[in-house]
Amino acid sequence: MSEKVGQEASQSSFGLYGGKNNEKANQNLGKGKLTKLPVYLTSYDFLKAAALILMIIDHIGFYFFPEEEWFRVIGRFCVPIWFFLIGYARSRDLSTPIWAGLLILVWFNIMSGMAVFPLNVLFTIIVIRMFIDWVADRIFKDVEWTVYLSISLVFLAVFTILFFEYGTVSFFFAILGYAVRHREKINWKDYGLYAYTLFSFMIFSIYTELSFGFGVIQLIVFAIGTLFVLYVLLNFKRKIYKEYTKKIPQIFVLLIQIMGRHTLLLYVIHLALFKLYAVYSGDPRFEWFRFIWM
Repeated sequence: MSEKVGQEASQSSFGLYGGKNNEKANQNLGKGKLTKLPVYLTSYDFLKAAALILMIIDHIGFYFFPEEEWFRVIGRFCVPIWFFLIGYARSRDLSTPIWAGLLILVWFNIMSGMAVFPLNVLFTIIVIRMFIDWVADRIFKDVEWTVYLSISLVFLAVFTILFFEYGTVSFFFAILGYAVRHREKINWKDYGLYAYTLFSFMIFSIYTELSFGFGVIQLIVFAIGTLFVLYVLLNFKRKIYKEYTKKIPQIFVLLIQIMGRHTLLLYVIHLALFKLYAVYSGDPRFEWFRFIWM
């Protein structure tokens, strides 16, 4: 889940960069010319750190407190962020780390007695990166293409959610990220972008309710929180925050940068540890090497 910061982020999903090239990198972040991550905090750092925290809350609920649905309600807020960033980024990187992370987590699923399918969200990211440009080239052509492809993604979701997490529902937020990044170039007015955002919210809400069956109060909180997240995403821009970096205690700067720049590594590690804990804890949902396809 680690995007590039100009191409968008560093060539490595795991690296924090320092040195003499950083001042020029910091100056060029807003221009999309950055090839290495700056020493200053960026808008990517804040957004991805927030998404990582929300995701871990979601997974704590699933693995440690399965009866407490509020963890899952809060965790839903990270979903639009991750897929938005995939569409927003220029990177279409399908290098070894993301494939390795995918296979490691499939192995841990088998080891802990969880189903192999649907494949984890890393495979969803791979699918988005493979097809987002093809979809974007067509969906922004005119209204007919927008309607046709949107309906197609909805129908495909019925089947694809069986094979990878979120299925083609994930594409709605990725397309939104692409639209925000290329706002000046696409054939959409602002009202078209807002309408598509609301449509994406509706599809995601239906998918979420069918998956979790939240109560009325939980649905209201989910709706308000998700709409707020979408508002933030619609206004997302590439920025650096020199003053914030100087004012915030360095330990917090480091923590934000680690969360924002090592998300793939942290995603794989925390899930692997949670799965191991679940087996050792005696949770009946998990069992050593109980092989299940779906």
